[in-house]
Amino acid sequence: MRAPLVTLGVLFIASPSFADTDFAPAAFYETGPVQEGVAIGDLDGDGDNDLAVLHRDGTLKTLANNGAGIFAAAVSHGTVVASPTTELEIVDVDRDGDGDVVLTHATLYGAISVLRNKGNGTFDPAVEYDSCYSTQMVVAADLDGDHRVDLAGDSNCFGASILLNNGDGTFRHNGTYGHGYTPGGIAAGDLDGDGDLDVAFGNGTSNVLILPNDGSGAFTVSANIDVNDNPQDVKMADFDGDGDIDIVSSNTYTNYLSLLRNAGNGTFGAAENFYAEWGGENMAVADFDRDGDLDIVIADRDSDRISILHNPGNGVFTTKRDETAGDGPEDVAWGDLNGDALPDVAVAHWDSSRVAVYLNATPVASDSDGDKVQDAADCLPTNAAAWELPGDVGDLLLDGRSPARLSWSAPAVPGASVPRFDVLRSTSVSSFAVASCLETNGLDRVAADPAAPETLFAYLVRVRNA
Repeated sequence: MRAPLVTLGVLFIASPSFADTDFAPAAFYETGPVQEGVAIGDLDGDGDNDLAVLHRDGTLKTLANNGAGIFAAAVSHGTVVASPTTELEIVDVDRDGDGDVVLTHATLYGAISVLRNKGNGTFDPAVEYDSCYSTQMVVAADLDGDHRVDLAGDSNCFGASILLNNGDGTFRHNGTYGHGYTPGGIAAGDLDGDGDLDVAFGNGTSNVLILPNDGSGAFTVSANIDVNDNPQDVKMADFDGDGDIDIVSSNTYTNYLSLLRNAGNGTFGAAENFYAEWGGENMAVADFDRDGDLDIVIADRDSDRISILHNPGNGVFTTKRDETAGDGPEDVAWGDLNGDALPDVAVAHWDSSRVAVYLNATPVASDSDGDKVQDAADCLPTNAAAWELPGDVGDLLLDGRSPARLSWSAPAVPGASVPRFDVLRSTSVSSFAVASCLETNGLDRVAADPAAPETLFAYLVRVRNA
């Protein structure tokens, strides 16, 4: 049996209340005007998360992190594509341990371009892949189950163009799926619980289109669900703690964010709308206040602010906090920028020449080992400094035999030290508040569970990647 991708920077734990998020005042770094996107990842292999900033004219710039969330002057990599750009991501497409750059741009046939990292923060020339007219946004995910990162982009062909990884970081087109008008935002996640990753994208003036995956990276259309006017960005996550994946959209021409709750089988009820701010652009989803549930940060282009929408654990986003940003915040990304295991935020601006960095200063209650994870969800390793920087573990596998055997990959973002792992087991899919530790501070990327579950066990792997 193949278990779905597990992300370890966030723990899904039921919580009756929220804690406010405390960010330090923004630090601004000059990169130049008309920023289309920002992404966070380790580009130079030193274990710290750096910044990549994409400009509308196709210029790529990177800012190296000193480890404390302070960045060197931007380094220009020139005009990497010769057409107007729309988005970028940092992802390891060739599994060589460093972060490559994936970006979208507007050409006649639409394009997703990949810049492979040489391992030192410099890049090979962009390799362009046709993805149908004027590609807007891209999501990186394993869409065909081969444990390689594939790409899905939404375009003005009004569909999701699927690029499957050949295994070496090159891609082949596997079709364009869907229909509609004026794309906006795309995301991937297992919506119907069948173990493969489905796709949803903003479609038309007020809809989100859902595409179930047949497991091979081919898709059908299952639903077209109304949200608010002009969905600009789409994200997937379990926002209400019930164990299935919900969908959220930011909506440019309204004051509202729309939540689609999953009924557990990939079907959705009517959208629930929560006040955000006029001119909502891109979003970032993480546990920003470290209370065990997923919050949302949204770039509000018209108000020159970012808004943090706090989740009390049930996916009802009625409380928000605003932070002043630069002119025209366009894109937002999150990651740990100063090694304290708290999710920090970077913001790119359309009408400003500076990128903003917000370091998270939220205190975490009941954290006896100092790992920024509450004790109730923690294996409590004996070394208090052992879990300074949780990272991502990809392609977690479970063979389903007795005893059950788990295996997983190295951290998605490699660090400077040898990774060590915690393996937790829970009888609840939605919470690890009461969990058994199968392994603590382990060096191997395998674990065995001799217990035979009566009904269902859920597993979580945490990694130290200091």
